[in-house]
Amino acid sequence: MTVVAVMGILSAVAIPAFISYIQKAKTAEATSNVQKIYSGIVTYYASEHVKRGMAADTIVTRRLPNEYGTSDWCPLAPPTAKKYPAPDITFYNSVSTQGKIWKAVDFAIADHHYYHYRIEFEDWGGSDAFIGEAEGDLDGDTALSRFERTGFVGPNDIIVGSAGIYQLNPLD
Repeated sequence: MTVVAVMGILSAVAIPAFISYIQKAKTAEATSNVQKIYSGIVTYYASEHVKRGMAADTIVTRRLPNEYGTSDWCPLAPPTAKKYPAPDITFYNSVSTQGKIWKAVDFAIADHHYYHYRIEFEDWGGSDAFIGEAEGDLDGDTALSRFERTGFVGPNDIIVGSAGIYQLNPLD
């Protein structure tokens, strides 16, 4: 009887801790991928790009990949309490506007995933700015977890990024 009581107490403590641990592990996907998106945008900004012209090519530096516009959520709807079974083809379509954005920042998902992603470009008081975002619903209750990393072109043409990744309802 004592063994059963001890086992009951242990399971009452261990099961919620285990569930919390699993949810934290799932959020690592979003934080890692949002950081990859941010790093891809910074790398794109710092790289040289060639602009074709009639007389000669022009090398353009220091620009965001916002020439393609803001990306749609990719995949369009967030998964609900499950992983997406396959990567969204949008990441790999280098012909579409959406595919060009993802290719420019060198981001794609090659495996099943819990979140969907977007890059948004804005004008913040005359400075080009961007937001790398992830959303997902880990437990299927329609309340979304959200992760964002922002940045803008600051003085001296350098990217000024947020201190870290903003998290809203990370464990959903």
